[in-house]
Amino acid sequence: MNENKQKKSVNFKIGVILCVLAGVFAIQTILIFITIHSEIMGYLSQGMSFGEASIEIINYYIEGCSKSLFYGGILFALGWIIMQKDKKNCPDNSDVNITRQAIVRPDSQYDDVYEEDNNDKNEETETIEKFTEN
Repeated sequence: MNENKQKKSVNFKIGVILCVLAGVFAIQTILIFITIHSEIMGYLSQGMSFGEASIEIINYYIEGCSKSLFYGGILFALGWIIMQKDKKNCPDNSDVNITRQAIVRPDSQYDDVYEEDNNDKNEETETIEKFTEN
């Protein structure tokens, strides 16, 4: 039981670390976006028009922000998956044993249902055999 909780805490820590790193990448993306925006505003104030270079401006935003946004998203997804998997594999009440119990009923109650099912199956196999012969 102690080993199970220790494994859970290690997996949980790894998931948290990955999510924190994803947060760092998100902050980096915001800072890159602000830097690109101020740079483009400088170009626009010098007389460059947005209409002439709209595709280049949009491309500049995408090139600058997409890498860190992608890596942050991947790290967050991995961290989230590890933490969710850890919750499913090691619940807090892992020392509780749950057993399944079968309810035994007398077979005589269900004999007629069983015979009807077998008759239906026999009719289906006869129909299939006739169809395959032709």
